[in-house]
Amino acid sequence: GKLVLFAKAALCLQLTLALPLRFFVARKTLLGDAGAAARGLVAFCLCVSATLLALPGISLALVLGLTSSVCASMIIYILPAIIDLKLQLPGFWRKVASLVSFFLGCYILLAGVYANIVGAAVGS
Repeated sequence: GKLVLFAKAALCLQLTLALPLRFFVARKTLLGDAGAAARGLVAFCLCVSATLLALPGISLALVLGLTSSVCASMIIYILPAIIDLKLQLPGFWRKVASLVSFFLGCYILLAGVYANIVGAAVGS
């Protein structure tokens, strides 16, 4: 009841206030060195989408599962691979490992999102 509602409200507040601090990395990844208007528009879209995703009456397990699936795969596999490939450091096997990491991360992200949506991740 009230504890779940409090947790949902806290998650909504966290997504609204704390994630914009992390949006700098997302904006730089998406836009590079774009102008202030483009940066502002992307930041606004990211804030609005995060807030809207936190508002519906869905289970907290689903919200945390989706967040974990996306964030973990992005931080562990996808973003390091993208950075490594963008830096173009020498070494054929390094690039192969980065590509494997990227595609594995994409698979884990999609499989984790799917498993959370269909309820397989929580055994329901």
